[in-house]
Amino acid sequence: MIVNNGGTNGAPCVFESNPTYYNLFGRIEHRFQMGAALTDFTMIKSGALHKANGGFLVINALDLLRNIFSYDALKRAIRNREVKIEDVWEQYRLVSTTAMKPEPIPLDVKIVLIGNPEIYYMLYNLDEEYRELFKVKADFDHRIERTEESVDHYAAFVATKVKEEALMPFAREGVARVVDFGSRLAEDQGSSPRNSATSRTS
Repeated sequence: MIVNNGGTNGAPCVFESNPTYYNLFGRIEHRFQMGAALTDFTMIKSGALHKANGGFLVINALDLLRNIFSYDALKRAIRNREVKIEDVWEQYRLVSTTAMKPEPIPLDVKIVLIGNPEIYYMLYNLDEEYRELFKVKADFDHRIERTEESVDHYAAFVATKVKEEALMPFAREGVARVVDFGSRLAEDQGSSPRNSATSRTS
């Protein structure tokens, strides 16, 4: 067993901040003894796809494209519905070596790529497989209308982060200052919650 999601409530949701090939697909580690590289089944390490299997894997699209082999291998895994643990450099060696080759594992995962619109349109226009494999596009605005309802949501978000980080609670005046600061970042100098200008949420 290389992954145990027994203690997880609901489907696993994994964010891979460094989507290298081995971080996504796992690896077979080795130890050197008497000048020889040795390995066994206990040194098989899972990747993010194994951990997210049956759930969701979130990856920054730009980070994915920056890592050699990762993007093409991810598309192949989605298309074939299986994840393989293998030595990606084996095909480039002049001399082949004998190594363990674990059987492919059935893959059932939703991949969420996050990034700016420019990356989306670049991949959409240049890569036919991208259009087939990533069919759903969702836009999230980083600005919101400044209304009483949105200010209430803003305050609830601040309260949630305070609880998560075990910080001292904000006073009402403190939350108001945070909202005003967000308004200034959005080039809105108004302080009334009924102001119709937009305000950044982050």
